[in-house]
Amino acid sequence: MALVDLQLPDMSGFDLIKKIKDKSPNARIIVLSSHEGDVDIQRALEAGAQGYVAKGIVRDELLETIRSVHAGKRRLPAAVAQKLAEHMADEPISPRELEVLSLMAAGKRNKEIAGELSIAEDT
Repeated sequence: MALVDLQLPDMSGFDLIKKIKDKSPNARIIVLSSHEGDVDIQRALEAGAQGYVAKGIVRDELLETIRSVHAGKRRLPAAVAQKLAEHMADEPISPRELEVLSLMAAGKRNKEIAGELSIAEDT
C-alpha cells in the first residue's frame, strides 16, 4: 500500500503511480493531494490509484479510506466523487452507447438489445 502525492520533486505523482503498478500490479495506492480538481482525480484513477483523498482530511476518514483500499475496494470521499461525476457528465456519448439508447427508445428490452448488438444481456 502506498500514499502518493501528485506533486513530487522529481516526477509527477501520476508517473509514480504507473511505475508502482508496472512493478507490482496488485499494489494498492491512495492519492493524498491538495489538488481536488476532477481532471486530477480522473488521471490518478486511470493511472491505477484505488483511493483519492484531499490533504486536510479528518483522521477517521483517512483511516477508513486506508482500510477500504487495503480490503481491495475503491474509496473516494463524497465531495471527490461528486467532482468526478460532474466531469464525467461532460464526456460525449460513444457511438455504441447511442446504439443502445436508440434501441431502448424503440421499446426494445435488454434481452432484445443484447441479441441485436451481439453482447451479453448483463453488458
